[in-house]
Amino acid sequence: AAFGISMDMFGNMTTVSMGSSYGWDTVKNNADSSFSEDIDRQNYKLGLAQVITKDMLLELNYEGITDEGYLNNPYRSVRYLDEPGGDTYSFQPEIYPNTRTSNAFAVRSLYYLPYRAAISGEYRFFTDTWDIDAHNVKFGYTHPLQGGWILEGNYRYYTQTAADFYSDLFLFASQDDKDYRARDKELSDMSSQTVSLYMTYEQPLGFGPFEK
Repeated sequence: AAFGISMDMFGNMTTVSMGSSYGWDTVKNNADSSFSEDIDRQNYKLGLAQVITKDMLLELNYEGITDEGYLNNPYRSVRYLDEPGGDTYSFQPEIYPNTRTSNAFAVRSLYYLPYRAAISGEYRFFTDTWDIDAHNVKFGYTHPLQGGWILEGNYRYYTQTAADFYSDLFLFASQDDKDYRARDKELSDMSSQTVSLYMTYEQPLGFGPFEK
């Protein structure tokens, strides 16, 4: 379930938007027909878009997410040493906290170049109650070509710290359900770089309600 609203102000130079969504999920396990756990999700967004000049747009966004319930993967396991200082290990299911709250802040800008092209930039900061802090930087370039073709290139750099209960190999087995443990690479200390290139072709249609 989702709700959103936006308003244009000051001669359509400023747009303020806000929204919220709610989800109710059920987690199943194909290996255990009796397994059933619930997750409740809440999401809140707030945005501000501003025309700075006739060639430049600036956008500020905030997003808050709260998850509660069974948040780990029923198929994934962690590994632990069979004995301290040994070289053999065993596996047991992951154990996650049943709540997670995250906040994300983003600033994006789009600048129109004099020769019918545009550059864009984005910075996003993410933090949550699992001790993950993430930074995302992205740059883009868009250039229309002859004959309806559009060329677009992007570069993205991402880095994050690990969750406070992540490890590739634990020293001993968990003794209770409050000893949180994860081995999911998405919760690890990591960084990545992505380069992407897109070609888009627009073909006029000229029939019905479709323009291209």
